Amino acid sequence: MGLDTLNIRGFIADSGQNAVASLIARLFPVYFQHLDQNWGVLTLGCKQVYRLVLLLLACSLGVMARDSAHAAMTRDDDMLAAIASAPPGFSLDRGFSPGRSFGAADRLLDGPAIPKQIAQLTNDNFNQMYRQVGVLWSKTPGTQNVPRRIPLTHDQRWSFWLYFGNKGDQAADGMTFTLQNAADGTDAIAMSGSGQSLGVWGGDTNASGDTTYMSQIALQKSWTLEFDTHVNNVVNSVSQANYFDYESVPSQGPHIASNYPAEKSTYQIFGSWGHYYFGLKHLQPKRMTNPSNGRWHHVTMDWHKDKSQMTYAFNDRDPHTGQAITPEVQDTVPIDLTKLGTTSRPATSAVWGLTGATSARGENNLAVVDQEPGQMRFDVEQETQVVTKDGQYQTIHEGDKIPGDADVRYHFQAAGQPDGFRASNTTAVVLGTSPVLKLLAGSVRQSGQVTSLYDFNAAELAAPPMSHAIGQDVFTKDQPSLETELHAKGQSPEEDTYVAPQTAIYYGENHYVAVKSVGYYLKRKLNLQLEKLGTPTAAVAPQVDAEIEGRLSNNGRTIQPDAMKDSKLTFSVNGKAYTFTQLAGAWTGTDGHFKLRVPAAALKQGKNALTISATNRDDVAPDLTIPIIQLSGDLVFSAVSPETGFSGHLTGKQQLITRDDEWQLRVRDERAGENRWKLQASLAAPLRDEQGRPLQGDMIYQAEHEQKVIGTDPVVIYEQQTHGLGEETDVIRDWHKNTGMLIRVNGGATAGQYEGELRWQLADAP
Repeated sequence: MGLDTLNIRGFIADSGQNAVASLIARLFPVYFQHLDQNWGVLTLGCKQVYRLVLLLLACSLGVMARDSAHAAMTRDDDMLAAIASAPPGFSLDRGFSPGRSFGAADRLLDGPAIPKQIAQLTNDNFNQMYRQVGVLWSKTPGTQNVPRRIPLTHDQRWSFWLYFGNKGDQAADGMTFTLQNAADGTDAIAMSGSGQSLGVWGGDTNASGDTTYMSQIALQKSWTLEFDTHVNNVVNSVSQANYFDYESVPSQGPHIASNYPAEKSTYQIFGSWGHYYFGLKHLQPKRMTNPSNGRWHHVTMDWHKDKSQMTYAFNDRDPHTGQAITPEVQDTVPIDLTKLGTTSRPATSAVWGLTGATSARGENNLAVVDQEPGQMRFDVEQETQVVTKDGQYQTIHEGDKIPGDADVRYHFQAAGQPDGFRASNTTAVVLGTSPVLKLLAGSVRQSGQVTSLYDFNAAELAAPPMSHAIGQDVFTKDQPSLETELHAKGQSPEEDTYVAPQTAIYYGENHYVAVKSVGYYLKRKLNLQLEKLGTPTAAVAPQVDAEIEGRLSNNGRTIQPDAMKDSKLTFSVNGKAYTFTQLAGAWTGTDGHFKLRVPAAALKQGKNALTISATNRDDVAPDLTIPIIQLSGDLVFSAVSPETGFSGHLTGKQQLITRDDEWQLRVRDERAGENRWKLQASLAAPLRDEQGRPLQGDMIYQAEHEQKVIGTDPVVIYEQQTHGLGEETDVIRDWHKNTGMLIRVNGGATAGQYEGELRWQLADAP
C-alpha cells in the first residue's frame, strides 16, 4: 500500500476525506468482495492507511506550499526572456481559472504590453523533488470557478502560443490542449498527474492497478492533444511512470498525439500483478522538432462540427513577425463526443484548457491565447504608406524597400461583424516599433469621426509599447469600427533594415483583435564623406608617381561591409577622368581606407588637382579635391607679398613702427632629402619720401634677443632644416607685433610717405 500513497495524497488534496474510502475501494477491490469474512481486518487496515495518508499530506503539502510560493516569485533567465519576447494575446484573468494544480508554480503573468496575458503552467526554477502540474481552464467571466463550456455544435477555432523552455533534450515534460466535461469542472486534474501524465493521463504509480484503474484516475470525460517534449520509454519502469512512449513514433523523440485519457483502451498494460507498468496508445502520433529551444510556438485548432473532427497546425506562425508560415506539423483527428458525454448523450459542449507538467526534469511551460470561441468576430484592414517627395501617399507592400529617412503612415482598422455586436470598453495597444523608426504621432478614433478618442503623448510615443483604456462602449451597432493611425520617420539606418509588421491591438472582456501592418525594408542612408589621409597637399619630385591614401566613411563612421560593396569611386586629374583601376586603386582593410597611384605622366610641374567622387546607391559624397605639387627640385618662394608696408604715428622720440597685416612670406623646399637653407634680407633701394629725402631711421629685423639692421648687404634673418619633398615654411608665422621686420625711426624723423625696395634671398646652408 505504500506504493499508492502518492496517488492517495493527490486525491485527498483534491477531494477530502470522503474520497479516501472511495479510493481505497478502487485500489483494493479484493477486500470488498469478502466484507463478511474480513470486515474487522479491513476496518483496521483502512484506519491505518487513513492515518498514514493524513501524515503524508500534512508533511508534503507544507513543503509544496513553501516551494510553490518561492517558485512563483523566482524567474530564471529563460523565463525572463520568454516574458520579454511573448507574442500578444488577451488577458486571461477573467475568462480562465488556474484550476486546482499541485506542486506547481502556476500563475498569470504580465506580458510586454498586456497585463496577465501569459499563463505560467510550470516554472523550471523549482525544486524538482516536487513534480509540478499546472492547468488553465475556461471559466465564466466574473465568477470564481464556474466552467465556461464551448459549444461543439458550431465550427470553432482556438489559437495560442506555447513556450517549452530552452533545455532541449533535458526538458520535460510538455503541455496539452484538452476538452473535458469532468465533474470537477475548473478543478479537474488527473490524479498523480505530473511527469508523463501531463495532468490528464492516468498516473502510472500503482504496480497493482490495471487499465481500469488507469482510466479512473485520469481526467474524466476528456479528449487531449499532447505536445510531449520528453520520451518516456524505460522498460520495466514499475511504479516509475516512465513507459508511456513505448510505441515507434513517440519513442523517437518529442511528438504530438491525441487520445481519451479516461478510456481503458488508451492504456497498454505490461508486466504482472504487483509489477504492472503501462504504456500510452497514441492516436496519429507525429514527430516534432524539439520545441524546448527558447522560442514561442504557435498552434491553431479548428473544430469541424459536421465531421466531428479537430484539425491542428503546430508552428504555423513566425514568432518574431506573427506572419503565417507553413506549419511544421499538421493533422486532422476525429473526436468521439460520446467519450466527453455518454453513449446515449454525446457531448454538445466542453470546457477547454491547457495543461503542463514536469518530472525529475523540468521546463518553463508558458502559454498565450490569442483566439478562442465566443469572442467577438472582426473584419480587419491595414494600410501602410510612404510619403513621396511630392507629398503623395504611396502604398507599401510586404518586402518593399523605401528610403531610410522616409515618412511612413500606418492605418489599422477593426470592424465588429454584424452578428457579434456587443458593446464593450476596450484597451488600445500599439506594440513596440523598430529602433530604426521614430514615432511622431498616434491616435485612436472611431471610424469616420474627426475627433479622436485618444492621442498618444510624446512620452508614450518615445517608449512603446503604448496602451490606453478607452472609457466608453465601442464596437457597437452604430459605431462598429475602431482605427489607429501612426506617423513615423525612418532613422536613416546604416544597413538595409527590415521593419517588422507593426501591430495595433484592441482587447476587452469579450473581444481581442490584433491588426498587423506589412513589413518592409528601410534602405540604408549614408552620409558619405571623403578625406585624404596624411598632409592635405601631396608633393612629388619630377618623374615620380604621386601616392595618395584616403578614406571613405559614413560621416566618420566605418561603413558596414555589406554596404561597402556598393561604394564606387571615380577620379579626375586636372580635369581628365580616370578609373579606380587606372590609378592602381586598392581598398585596404574593411574601414574604408584606399590607396591610389597617380602616374607622373598625368602631372605637370607645379600645381595639379586630383578630384575624387564617391557614390553608394543613391547617396553621394561631396567631392574631395587634393592638390598635388610636382616639384621643380629647387628651393623657392611659394608666397611673397608683392607690396608690404609699415605705418605708425610719430612721437618725436625714437620708436618702432610696426608692419601692416598683409605680409606673406612662405618658402617651399622642392629638393629631395633633408636640406638646410637660409633666408637673407637687404635693401635694394633705401626708404625715401616723395621729395627723395631719406628716412631718419633704419629697417631692422627684431629677434627675441637680437636686433639686426637691414642695409644694402644681405643679412641672415631665418634658418631652417627641411625633411622631405615640398615641405613649406611660413616664415612670418611666429612674428609678433614687436618682432620680425620693423622700422626704427629717430626723434627727428618727419611724417610722410616713404618707399623703398626690400630684397629676399634664399641660400643653401652647409
